[in-house]
Amino acid sequence: FDLDFDMTTDDKMYCSEMIYKALIVATQDSNYIALSNVLEKPYVAIDNLYLNDHCTNLFKYEYK
Repeated sequence: FDLDFDMTTDDKMYCSEMIYKALIVATQDSNYIALSNVLEKPYVAIDNLYLNDHCTNLFKYEYK
């Protein structure tokens, strides 16, 4: 697990980073998913993956 959240390496990754990098390879588009920044350090937040124009909601469950 990439505790440093370092997007420049592939030897360790966090979950959303792995999905992001797989999408970049599959689409051949490095701008397919936007990145977030904290303290000028880019990272892939979970909402970067699902709150974008490329995703479609298939199911929604609401707790009552």
